[in-house]
Amino acid sequence: DHPLEVNEYQQGNGDPEKLWGLVINDLTDALNSGALDSKANVNDKVATATTGFAQALLGKSYVYMTYSLAGGINGGQDAINAVSAAKTSPYWKNAVEALDKVINSNQYALYQGPFKDIYNSVSDWNSENIFEWNRIYNSSNTSTNLSTAFESYMIGWDNANMTGYGDILPCNFLTPRRELYDAMVAWQGADNPRTLGSVVSYEQAVNLMGCGVLMGPHTMYAVDGVFDMKFFRDEHKDCITSHATDKDYPLMRYAEVLLAYAEAKAELGQLSDADWAATVGAIRKRAGITGGLTSKPTAV
Repeated sequence: DHPLEVNEYQQGNGDPEKLWGLVINDLTDALNSGALDSKANVNDKVATATTGFAQALLGKSYVYMTYSLAGGINGGQDAINAVSAAKTSPYWKNAVEALDKVINSNQYALYQGPFKDIYNSVSDWNSENIFEWNRIYNSSNTSTNLSTAFESYMIGWDNANMTGYGDILPCNFLTPRRELYDAMVAWQGADNPRTLGSVVSYEQAVNLMGCGVLMGPHTMYAVDGVFDMKFFRDEHKDCITSHATDKDYPLMRYAEVLLAYAEAKAELGQLSDADWAATVGAIRKRAGITGGLTSKPTAV
């Protein structure tokens, strides 16, 4: 909260409660400042930080605080124990109040296009993205520390060669495991929209998308025979680096607000059937999930 003097460079661990207090104060100050933009309606496209984004971060912070201050920040068994200890946290109520304001603003709605397009460029600036990292197609773009941090989530495979970075490496970073794909197929089937929009097998990539593997000196590595679809670069442009893409990265989506709200309400014992339908149920319906939980469980 201030420029450090030379003798302050070596800092010890901070007090988690004070650190969370700083987060809450900063977000509260931002909301009360009157300096943030606000959306005019659900389809309004605002590229700057908004009151909705700050409000969503505030609610998310209260949710994370419950586990952090219950010992989850320590990891290991403490993190496991924190799940139970957090049930008595006073911050669940704060989370509900903060997230309820986002929901009742009527400024956001779940994206209702094809599930596979949620993270693709066609859905940039859609009603579900509360705040997104804007990206512009420019083959001269170069990497920076900031862009690299976000690109750890953005690197994907594109075009018929299944390349990772342009036409250099026929691979995929941060790839899903085969166990995940097998579990999704066993639960929902290989042709379920959520499965096809999340992870596909090599056979599906070839037969459904016309993809292949680049033949050359490189070896496909870190791949378990399945490929991530959520950040598939679908522009089919002649990209020479992954920085040259139109696909934005959503830092906060309305779906996360709904899930956090449902979690907080459940921990307070206040998750009604209507709450379930409007949050978890709506997300499941959008994803095309028909099996498993079709209504609020008797115990959460």
